[in-house]
Amino acid sequence: MAAIPGGVTTFLFTDIEGSTRLVQRLGPRYPSVLKDHNGILDSAVNEGHGTIVDRAGDGVFAVFSSPLDALRASLSAQRAIAAHPWPDGGAVRVRIGMHVGQALHTDTGFTGLDVHRAARIASVGNGGQILLSDQARVLLEGIAPSDVGMRDLGSHRLKDLDQPERIFQAEVPDLPADFAPIRSLDTRPHNLPSELTEFIGRDAERRAVDALLERHRLVTLVGSGGTGKTRLALRVAADTLPAFSHGVFFVPLEAVREASAVPLAIARHMAVERVAPTLDLLAEYLSDREMLLVLDNFEQVLPGVHYVARLLESAPRIKVLVTSRTRLNARGEHVFEVPPMAVPDPTAADDPERLRAIDSVELFVRRAQAVNPQFALSSTTGPAIAQIVARLEGLPLAIELAAARARLLPAEELASRLGDALGLLQGGPVDLPTRHQTIRGTIAWSHDLLTEPQRAIFRRLSVFAVTFSIDAAEQVTVGAPVEDVIDLLGSLLDHSLLQSRIENGQTRFRMLEIVRSFAIEQLAQAGETEEIHRRHETFFLDLAEKAEPHLTGKDQAVWIHQLSADRDNLRAALIQAIHGGTPDQGLLLAGASWRFWQAVGAASEVRRLLGELLAATGASTEARAKGLTGAAGLAYWQADYAAAEAEYEEALKLYETMHDRFGVADTLFSLSVTATWSGNHKRGAELADAALRLFHDLGARREVGMVLMARGFARWMEGDVAGARPLWQESLAVAIELGDQFEAATKRLAIASLAFQQGDPFEARGIARGALDELVQLGNVTGMIMALDWVAALAAPLEPAGAVRLAGAADALRARLGGGMRPEDVGLPAARSQVSDRLPVDVIEEGWLQGEAMSLDEAVDLARQLVSRW
Repeated sequence: MAAIPGGVTTFLFTDIEGSTRLVQRLGPRYPSVLKDHNGILDSAVNEGHGTIVDRAGDGVFAVFSSPLDALRASLSAQRAIAAHPWPDGGAVRVRIGMHVGQALHTDTGFTGLDVHRAARIASVGNGGQILLSDQARVLLEGIAPSDVGMRDLGSHRLKDLDQPERIFQAEVPDLPADFAPIRSLDTRPHNLPSELTEFIGRDAERRAVDALLERHRLVTLVGSGGTGKTRLALRVAADTLPAFSHGVFFVPLEAVREASAVPLAIARHMAVERVAPTLDLLAEYLSDREMLLVLDNFEQVLPGVHYVARLLESAPRIKVLVTSRTRLNARGEHVFEVPPMAVPDPTAADDPERLRAIDSVELFVRRAQAVNPQFALSSTTGPAIAQIVARLEGLPLAIELAAARARLLPAEELASRLGDALGLLQGGPVDLPTRHQTIRGTIAWSHDLLTEPQRAIFRRLSVFAVTFSIDAAEQVTVGAPVEDVIDLLGSLLDHSLLQSRIENGQTRFRMLEIVRSFAIEQLAQAGETEEIHRRHETFFLDLAEKAEPHLTGKDQAVWIHQLSADRDNLRAALIQAIHGGTPDQGLLLAGASWRFWQAVGAASEVRRLLGELLAATGASTEARAKGLTGAAGLAYWQADYAAAEAEYEEALKLYETMHDRFGVADTLFSLSVTATWSGNHKRGAELADAALRLFHDLGARREVGMVLMARGFARWMEGDVAGARPLWQESLAVAIELGDQFEAATKRLAIASLAFQQGDPFEARGIARGALDELVQLGNVTGMIMALDWVAALAAPLEPAGAVRLAGAADALRARLGGGMRPEDVGLPAARSQVSDRLPVDVIEEGWLQGEAMSLDEAVDLARQLVSRW
């Protein structure tokens, strides 16, 4: 071992990127991988005449007397790591950082700022990357090997270091050179919304909350509605972004009604919904991340504090900043009460300079000038402005709503009208906080300034869940497209009673929840609640029925995406149909949209709602038949064939009663497939023949193709593989002709099974690979899970370990989201049964458990890895 150098020293740090996930993925194989990794680094450091002075887990700290020796050791290590035969799914990627400087060498090791600088440089790199400080790069000029390039990555701020560091990347022809941006403080991920208006004041509060977050992991900003908790939280989050290497994420909870939905809301706003859709997966995802979560409007989901506590326990490096009207009463919680802004002393009312120094006045003036550039704070307007902010008790939301009126009214008139409006809602529910009553008064005052058409659309818009489109606003609020609706929406935006944003090229609107609550009261007072809910149900029933034929056509992905934008409204319409006594609307809506709910993995939820609608009395025969068909379709795709068969049988009788030939034929077809799945192959064939005759008479090309599949399926299950395949091929040709991507892809999976049974596993794998790609591109959750099962089964003879992991993932995803038929049901042995005599039982169990922990995206990635090697 080389002697420990003294004086100017080159410090080198390494670690394995994603080592925690690697441990989870490899399980008991990880120690062997780590041993190989350590051996490679030991050899590289020794060959470079360096000395390893410390190890921490998978990290190495080494010192060299020369930066050239350190560079050679780094290149040697990366080449050896790249060439090493790592196990499947266990490839090691190491990041290396080096810096030249001085440090104090004591009995306990090296200390000093330059040591920390080298460690920080390594920590921001990517696996496979070699990073150098500017000092190291300068000393290497003229002596580095001729094939080594130095790419300038610019200056970056590093954690705990005051001055930016200029960082370079060493490059050689035989090693990768293109990496993701380095993870310095300048590149922290976040979803913090852009502030459309400047943040005013709150300096003392910001400093206080910053200090709490520095010392504690759970901080709650408490205060009534309108105190500015959200704006303060967002500003603090932006201030502290550099301190969190994995970023800061804002999670608005105003649309969440159930505490159990809190983990999913967090995953959605972190854009990892597919990766971490459950609490356990979210906890695992966060386990090794350094991150701040900002949970906004937590008061309505207070039982969800248990989920927050679980995340804090499972992820020791995350912190949580909460806004709520009440404290969470959780262990480790530190509460900061957000006060109203300071209001002026009456003696300062005529002194503009003294007034401007007061945050509440400055906020009002800035917001007023945004809508009226001529508005100014002066000795004339000062007293009125002071009166306004004082009467609003310094509440930021109330001040901003008041300032929005400055476009129409001078300060003096604003003050007088505000005085009248503040008393409008006095005497409301006594259990509401006083400041909440004041904010209600402020909203009422803003409402009173609206014209009657503006008031009407304002209260009627309260029927929408979360967001809505212009088309929906037209139909629901006035009953037909009206040019004035756009102007009315614009006026509500101007009055700060509505918000808008662009989503996928379409303008979507939403109300703040507190404003929506007020609007709901106005709707009830106007006696319009029942009528507007009826219009809401009708609009979304029309939308679902318009989408229905496209959910099995070439534009199905477009329509699924379009319906997804109104998923909350569709759900709200179903719930309203249950509670509002309009089962026909709900049954028709669910029956028309069931393929959408199946595609997005919400079959269980909508089956439950359909169950309630079907249990209600008073539904028409047509609506009940449609609802039964939807319920049966969802049950079928969850492999609940007994329930599906019973519901199809009842629907068939209703369609026969109505003399609806298409409904009869379609239900016969569905019963055919369900009967075959249930083992009654003869009945399945008879039902298919009956359906085929009717569809031929009706000229229904798509449905003829579907029934050909049903006939082929019955023949297949009877053991006639050779006779079944032509029928499936013909059915596939019809699906392709009509552009039904989902049906085409799922039929390909079945044909892959037929090919396998006919002794051609190579053809089967090729067909399944194409089906997987189609279903992933389509984004159909149920179909993707089916494809995972098929890929696992077909991969088992080639890669048993990977196949059993994938099968475990498919099994868990199927239980949660649905997934259609299984390969073993159609003669393709399941992956687990195929590997039972090739892998030890404990290895199979471990692989299965690893698969069960995967998200849908992770499982798809694994499937693609497997098929890429076929």
